Amino acid sequence: MTLKILFITLFIVIIVRKSLNNNKIYTIRTAKKYKDFKGISQCAYEVYGKSYPYTYIYDTEKIKLFNKEKRIISFIAKNKGKIVGHVALNTDKNSQDICEICTAFVNPKFRGQGILNDLSNRALNKCKTHGFNVAYVEAVCTHTYSQKGAKKLGLNECAIMLSKVEPLNFKTLNEEKNDRETLVKCFIYSKEPKEKQFFLGKKHREIIEEIYNSLGVQVTFNDNYEKSKIYSLKSVIHVEHTQGGSATIGIIQVGVDICKVVTSKLKELIKNGTKSILLTMGLNNMSTVYICEKFEDNGFIFCGVEPRYLDEDLIILQYVVENVDFNCVKLSSPQGKNLLKYIKNEFYEESERKEANEF
Repeated sequence: MTLKILFITLFIVIIVRKSLNNNKIYTIRTAKKYKDFKGISQCAYEVYGKSYPYTYIYDTEKIKLFNKEKRIISFIAKNKGKIVGHVALNTDKNSQDICEICTAFVNPKFRGQGILNDLSNRALNKCKTHGFNVAYVEAVCTHTYSQKGAKKLGLNECAIMLSKVEPLNFKTLNEEKNDRETLVKCFIYSKEPKEKQFFLGKKHREIIEEIYNSLGVQVTFNDNYEKSKIYSLKSVIHVEHTQGGSATIGIIQVGVDICKVVTSKLKELIKNGTKSILLTMGLNNMSTVYICEKFEDNGFIFCGVEPRYLDEDLIILQYVVENVDFNCVKLSSPQGKNLLKYIKNEFYEESERKEANEF
């Protein structure tokens, strides 16, 4: 009887081990065939339902087209013919300096096996071979899984974008989420970074130094500027509408009317239902010393920085229309938590200032 029980136990162990091993077997390659693109959409739905902000991921024809045009390069993980994971390299950034590692997701049944890390490594290596100098990811803050994955690859937190996209439905987390999703932007250099010298007032210097130090970059600030030389005759801005009810105003050229131009565009965006507005300006431009402070006096708060290699580094401010529940914003690393604490203080100080002005 004892021998029979032993054989049954050994049989069960063999079956279980075989099942686990089968689940761990996966291959990684770029998506090439129509069934690959269809499988990517199915995998996205299994993870996020219909809530993923990059809506093209649910359209097989668009994924196929974007890959054909090299706007994205899709990497897939397959198990027994089924796509169980995906990461894309977005090269459609109008710059040969920077690219994004994005649309990363893994079927819940195959998590914890290193699939996301392997996919992301393939994308990061492709970034380097394509000649891009900087790569970044935007990780959600409802959970810390993707943040930890980015950290494992060597990416560091440089900006936290409050209420950036519509609420994401994580089908496997079994939780209802009504608040907009906050994203943390993490960067890595693919080449040895150079020392940076910026024009900026004293307010955010310390936190910016901390961010760049984490990237291995030494930063100094130039205090030699003349106010009379900072303005051009006419302001030039570029507005990019992004997925999930957000937009970015990029300052291209600073004129005497810059505050009026940006404020007018801000009001227009809010009127049209935009919930989160980012404002970017160059850290190598001496005008940033003055206009950054002016925009913060008008409701914008610090968001972070966008490091570059050849192009100009940017400081990012943000204007958040709705209230933010910081209990739902989770950061995994000490650096991320410190940056969140800084931005949280900025947010509440601005909220108190707005309330005081209403009376």
